Amino acid sequence: SYLPSGTFAKARLLNGATAPTRGQGSGNPVPVLLELTDSAVMPNLYRSGIKRCFVTANATGELASERVLIRLDRLSCIDDNGGAVDKKIQGYVSGEDGKTGLRARLVTKSGQAIANALFTGTLAGLGKAVSLASENQTTSITGTVSTTVTNPWKAGFGEGATHAMDRITDYYLKLASDMFPVLEVDSGRNVEIVISNGISIERNTKP
Repeated sequence: SYLPSGTFAKARLLNGATAPTRGQGSGNPVPVLLELTDSAVMPNLYRSGIKRCFVTANATGELASERVLIRLDRLSCIDDNGGAVDKKIQGYVSGEDGKTGLRARLVTKSGQAIANALFTGTLAGLGKAVSLASENQTTSITGTVSTTVTNPWKAGFGEGATHAMDRITDYYLKLASDMFPVLEVDSGRNVEIVISNGISIERNTKP
């Protein structure tokens, strides 16, 4: 009825996860559900019969290592006599390679927004060129520079296009910064949970 620190057990992910990275990941972890597929291994080769119990956990993405880190949350079991266990649990999940966290698939969708920003920025530059082409600058003998608009319609079109495209470029750049990368893991993966702080299992029988 007690699982000491270091106890580990094989488990399977019942649902996949799309874990955000950067600052959004730590503030908004993704819930994950695991099912224990074997008895827990305790120190000195003792075992605890918690097979088929469920464990809820929270997943966050780590962009540098491209791994999803999963922290355990709660353990729930029901025995043959109807006794229930629902305990707070501390620990983590290790992947198939034996390392903390799970190898994940990096997905980023900011490329299209950056390409759109590049395109609209180019259009803004062309608009500026049209505006400058409609102006004529002269320098007096005293060094004073004066600008004369030779084609008002052309100048107005160029300035308007420049301002509009600059605003659209800013929009796409902001959109690209908000579309932070995410890390995806699929359901059904076989992992191991490791308990970092011992817990006492107390069963509550049905009334």
